[in-house]
Amino acid sequence: MRVAGVGWDNFTVVGEIEASRQEMFLRSSIPALQAAYEPQNVDVQQQWNGQHWLVKVREFRKDEEKDKVVHGPTLLYLEKVQFYDEKVRLEFNPNEQTEKTEELKEYFLDVLKGKTVSRADLAFDIHEDLSTYRFNQPGTTSNFYLGRSGKLETLYVGAGGSERQIRMYNKLKELVAHKKFHKLAELPALPSDWWRVEFQLRRDASEDFVNLATEVLSGLHHVNDLDPTKLNPKDYALLIAFIEHPELLGQQTQYNRSKYRKLLNSAKKDTSLSTALKETLATEKDRLVAEREVLIQEFEKS
Repeated sequence: MRVAGVGWDNFTVVGEIEASRQEMFLRSSIPALQAAYEPQNVDVQQQWNGQHWLVKVREFRKDEEKDKVVHGPTLLYLEKVQFYDEKVRLEFNPNEQTEKTEELKEYFLDVLKGKTVSRADLAFDIHEDLSTYRFNQPGTTSNFYLGRSGKLETLYVGAGGSERQIRMYNKLKELVAHKKFHKLAELPALPSDWWRVEFQLRRDASEDFVNLATEVLSGLHHVNDLDPTKLNPKDYALLIAFIEHPELLGQQTQYNRSKYRKLLNSAKKDTSLSTALKETLATEKDRLVAEREVLIQEFEKS
């Protein structure tokens, strides 16, 4: 298996802007930033209904052939946290900032007071087709998104508001969609397959990222990697059905859900992908720990 690498991806910083200053920030600062950066092909867009607001920063370019403006992915996302008058959330990927968006990021960070990193995402890049892989995580829900061909394109394991959520998706498709804007798409040749496995970790969970990721990766398996010699034909057929259609397992009694999850663990073969990812994590552990500490100190500075 070709594991291309592992690193920190998206970060979320939560801070405060005084309620009395937010309207001034939106009415004066954001329009000024729009005017300053639009000539540099950076779009600073705001949405505001008087109570809730958000700001998105994206690159844009003129597609001369189609005579229209094409926007890239969101690089900075600033949003008022619901139900809190002064709390604001800033999301960004430290690896994908341009010189201009880096300026805007620093400006937003300076505006926020009492900053703390609330989430850090760890991402593995894999140059293999993972559409037939799944995670066995007892007690967690999974959501699947299929492409037109019926193959998996995105998998979520766990709730978005939980301490950890796993996301596995077709990174190559995303690169193609934003090819003109993504630095990874500037490589001489893209691989035939490019998938990403992301761990979205809340602050406390991210401190223990090595153990959490190792545990989750141990449950990664190919849907066909069941040893039929360890199961009777009925259980083997049911497990295949539950893997392909996890919603069916959720319809079972609590006893049967527990039974078939245990059977899945006992009959699952070790996959080379799971092993390779865990070995990569172990090899890169010291670097990742150091990078996390440096980033948190940078983002939480006064």
